[in-house]
Amino acid sequence: MSIEEEVDKERKHYECDRVWLIRRTFLRKYWNEMPRDRLLCLSQLFINVNMIGCVYSDAVMKKVRTYGAGIMEEANRLFEEEKPAPAPAPAPAPTPAPSKPTTAAEPQRPIAHAHHRHNANNVRMSSEELYMQDKMKQIRIFLLQADYRASAMEMLNHATGRARSPWTQNISDGVMRLSIANVLVMQHKFTQPNVDILESTVNAVVETFLHGGDVTIKGRMVYFNGAGPQDLYCNFLKRCLKKAEKLASGARSYKALNLALEKVNLSLSQHCTHLQGWSQKVDLRIGDLLAISRVLSKGDCVRPKLDRAIDDMCARISDMIAGGSCDVVKSATGLELR
Repeated sequence: MSIEEEVDKERKHYECDRVWLIRRTFLRKYWNEMPRDRLLCLSQLFINVNMIGCVYSDAVMKKVRTYGAGIMEEANRLFEEEKPAPAPAPAPAPTPAPSKPTTAAEPQRPIAHAHHRHNANNVRMSSEELYMQDKMKQIRIFLLQADYRASAMEMLNHATGRARSPWTQNISDGVMRLSIANVLVMQHKFTQPNVDILESTVNAVVETFLHGGDVTIKGRMVYFNGAGPQDLYCNFLKRCLKKAEKLASGARSYKALNLALEKVNLSLSQHCTHLQGWSQKVDLRIGDLLAISRVLSKGDCVRPKLDRAIDDMCARISDMIAGGSCDVVKSATGLELR
């Protein structure tokens, strides 16, 4: 068996032509110079760094740069050579003699070649998107295979590790952004105070991968059923609240409602703000969603009355969820339950 035949057997079923051409160039260069397992690992690292934008330790990045010198240039040369030659333009049909005097014929609009160039650019652009789309589908499969007792953080670490697509999180100007392999998955501005932003984000991302629908890549952003990163957290809340309809029925206390919401991966919390005098405003939140607010007077702020007031608020939330009439609305101050 020739080297070319041995190398071609290493192509993965999800690799698009462009990515495979680059990895194949890498494999052919070092096929007889290092052990197969090490070469396969190094070739995948090269793809991750150059096509996805992954970042590894300094030692790994140095090794990728050393072994990858000249690979992209060679692959680009091969890509240009393998492109089919453009078909010759068809000869213009003879113009029939006019039966009556006419004005001069309109000049032919030269749009065909521009159209072909546009399509070729789209093909080259979509090859990377197709590769990342397959990666995201891999992550979904690995999440399904994760231990059901694991936390969302453990599941995400397991899935992205198996797919060799590291995830990163960044908070800037109060906006949380979570990316996988430098592709934006979720973007949301958390407005409720004292909310565990990272835990809420990871919970939303994992649930969306499992239940958010078809995944596509557009412009280095992930879309689930056509909804982009900015809508991921809101849609996550809507799905979970829908799942909680039967569980929330009859949850007339803070403890009971919290237990019901935990079963659909949501958390209930309370936040009190002191107002003038002894009065205070009580907010009940589901993640970063403001579920209900109530202002309590001085006499209602003592512990027993405060607990009863919170239970009454939870009963109202329970009725809204169980009745299926609630909705998650984006307002100027954040997400609200209405």
